[in-house]
Amino acid sequence: MRQKQYRQPPRRRHRRPRRRRARGPAGIFLSAIIMLVVFFGASLFFRVRSIEVNGAVKCDPLEILSLSGVSDGDFLFYINRRAARRAILSDQAYAETVSVRVRFPQTVSIELTECTALAQLRSGSEYWVIDRRGKLLEVTRDRPALPEITGLNLLVPLTGTGMEVGAGNEYKVAPLLELLDLLDGRGITADTIEYDTVRGISFTYLGRFNVVVGLPEYLGHKLDRLEHYVNEELEPNAAGTIYLPEEGGRVGRFVPR
Repeated sequence: MRQKQYRQPPRRRHRRPRRRRARGPAGIFLSAIIMLVVFFGASLFFRVRSIEVNGAVKCDPLEILSLSGVSDGDFLFYINRRAARRAILSDQAYAETVSVRVRFPQTVSIELTECTALAQLRSGSEYWVIDRRGKLLEVTRDRPALPEITGLNLLVPLTGTGMEVGAGNEYKVAPLLELLDLLDGRGITADTIEYDTVRGISFTYLGRFNVVVGLPEYLGHKLDRLEHYVNEELEPNAAGTIYLPEEGGRVGRFVPR
């Protein structure tokens, strides 16, 4: 018979538990000192020392600074950029977009893009300047050198708000604003612009032409035809009425004065 061999089981190595160093009063005090140094160092370093206002032409930079609520010495991490942006946009009619940026370590930059004045409407003895969205930018008693929209009455105009017109004329606002935007993009400066319920849209141009646009459709195509007429088909000193083509047609009509 075979004798069974007895093997001793392998011995387990016991790991000695690591001793944690007890943090005494001196260690706690040192950690507190380090935290205080870091905190106060950061609070002294990340302070506003420079405030920049860029893009303000019509807007007053000093008013922009006041509205932002940012002051020299403010802690950069506590600046409420959204509140500053809202305050500037709600107060400054010419402000179209506003961004407030923090540039570490010590600068706050306020960037503005301003609205472009494209036309004006007369209300009594006052002239109200508007941008491409119909926002009322300012009011003056001196007629601005801008195209005048006639035939619309403003209801309770207020600087910084959208233009509101009398009942029955609301449908005219959007096409007129679209036309203004297209005219500005093509560098065409109208003298007066009107939206008549019978003839549609018309405007005077170069002091020599009365341009009948008609229905507010295919406005871009119609303005292309206008430039073609004036630059290529008509005599340099021609004057009269230009009827732009309807429904995307290519043939318009010119009636000499």
